[in-house]
Amino acid sequence: MSFIHKKINSVEGEKKRKTKKIVALSLLILLGIIAAIVGWVGYSASNALDKITDGDFSLKQFFQSTTLKNEDGRTNILLLGNGGSNHPGGQLTDTNLLLSYDHNKKQAAMISFPRDLQVKIANSNETNKLNYAYAYGEKNSKTTSGGEVAKKTVSNIGGVEVHYYAIVDFIGFRELVDTLGGVTVNVEKAINDPYYPKDFFDAQGNYRKTNDYSPFYLKAGVQKLDGATALKYARSRETTSDFDRAARQQKLIMAMRDKALSLGILSNPKKVVDIIEVLGNHLRTDMSVTELKEFITLAKDLDMGNIRREVISTGENSLLVSTKNSSGQYVLLPKGGTFAQIKALVREIFGNAENEGGVSVNGVVEGKIEVHNGTGTAGLARLLAPKLREKGFTVTSLKTATAARDDSILYDYTSGNSEAAVAMIKSLVPEITVIKRIDNAETLDFKLILGKNYTGD
Repeated sequence: MSFIHKKINSVEGEKKRKTKKIVALSLLILLGIIAAIVGWVGYSASNALDKITDGDFSLKQFFQSTTLKNEDGRTNILLLGNGGSNHPGGQLTDTNLLLSYDHNKKQAAMISFPRDLQVKIANSNETNKLNYAYAYGEKNSKTTSGGEVAKKTVSNIGGVEVHYYAIVDFIGFRELVDTLGGVTVNVEKAINDPYYPKDFFDAQGNYRKTNDYSPFYLKAGVQKLDGATALKYARSRETTSDFDRAARQQKLIMAMRDKALSLGILSNPKKVVDIIEVLGNHLRTDMSVTELKEFITLAKDLDMGNIRREVISTGENSLLVSTKNSSGQYVLLPKGGTFAQIKALVREIFGNAENEGGVSVNGVVEGKIEVHNGTGTAGLARLLAPKLREKGFTVTSLKTATAARDDSILYDYTSGNSEAAVAMIKSLVPEITVIKRIDNAETLDFKLILGKNYTGD
């Protein structure tokens, strides 16, 4: 090989070596940048995550997977809201909302329990308002925790296992909404509350309570709310009711979820860190990091259009009555003196988050049934609904009859071709008159009107 060829080969070899070095150096720089980003997110997030989770936290949990606890494919999470450590009575929960997720249907349901509901506090011998359950657990934290006591208390009155809890205070709620850039809700009815408390956040972000008022007005219609306004929207009740407030809180949770998804937060490290740092000081949960990740993943695919929402309240055909306890405090009690009807309502809503079209009854008929309560006794239709579903019927709706009646009537829209289904209904509602009709045949198979002769036994 000539000297020239050797020189050319030497130059080309040096170029290749330099190219390899440049590529290697570029990869190292790129890896360094990625490592720095991961480290930045990990360091900022890990401190916050260690604060919010009851269990031990390690960064490697970010890369693990898990399955959420569930019962028959359904995970139940108790969402709580309180004033926080800088608020008088800050451990009392204003929000007591049970969220249930059906893994098979990818659907959810919400039930709000009023804070003034008188209950037996779990892990204690005390009877008190539901909003005291978390506070009791925190006060006795050497033997239990607020979240555990609240979970067990709601489980006892709702008749379902509560797998997890999460609690956020006023400051966390306000800052979370602001971090999301505000949320949009449809205000169905204007709010005019002249008695809204003149509370405020000081320069350090602490919540301060005063004895003065700061009138709160919000007009009806679609509104974009910042954190402070959203907090007022969630808390105001003087000119409405605690039940209206619970319904608004449900709407805000849905709006916050929609806003988080629309921003693509899970793909934005800066937003992730901002939110985690906000929650780190103002939220507690017994979900592990991997369980939180799994829940967020499920929430992304949730069909909010089919979500069922219920507020347990007082009033006609409701499940609660208001009274005063021995200390003269306003409290709510379950009608009938037990929580049987509330448990039946929870099972009904959580067991049927969406009305399914046409469940066959022993393979004989598509059993869609509508139940009207004409007994004059509130709650009997709700008690009957789970029994009908156990037989395979789809209960499309529960209504109050326009007038009370003595006897029970079953309208059969199947042209008399459903003797087995009719027999099943008769086994649950004896002394019933069956009338064959065709006017609602396209939407219903049966309409059942309960009369005074039905006692629910």
